Amino acid sequence: MSRTSSLAAALVMFALAACGGAQPSGNVSDQDDVTAAKFVNLEDWASDNGLQGPYFDMRDALTSGFNQICGDTFCGSDYSNMQALSFRCSVEVKTGNIGQCFWIFAGSYEDIAKTTGGVTVHQMFKKCAMPVKGSAKTLITTLTAAGTTNAIRRVLPGSTQTAYDALGGCLP
Repeated sequence: MSRTSSLAAALVMFALAACGGAQPSGNVSDQDDVTAAKFVNLEDWASDNGLQGPYFDMRDALTSGFNQICGDTFCGSDYSNMQALSFRCSVEVKTGNIGQCFWIFAGSYEDIAKTTGGVTVHQMFKKCAMPVKGSAKTLITTLTAAGTTNAIRRVLPGSTQTAYDALGGCLP
């Protein structure tokens, strides 16, 4: 396992612990009746509507865009190892419209006690709201369309902001 994938795996475990554990498969709470679901995860909606490949392309493009700008912006603070964990949106089943979107991040830095060798871990976990309105299909096609503008710097559907803009008010 590479250093980057080991770090990402560790951050995912940290995030799950910080949030009280993982949700069941499909991110449906125990109280939800799946057959009566009004909203589903964007990934599930994309799969059900023949857009699973473009959905993964969108997610990867956002993560790649974040990784490209991280060191010069958000990762210049103490949390230089910050990782994008998940881009999550709810989608209304009947209309295909976005309900809400968040981009989840985690990072840490550590201090070593010079006299005892103890390690103190400082952890950060952020959920950053993404101002998206409109259809899930439009979100996916907007962020995966051909062009030279990176997905993180494209205006989000139904908004005047980019994902980069939204992160500016959220990340350290």
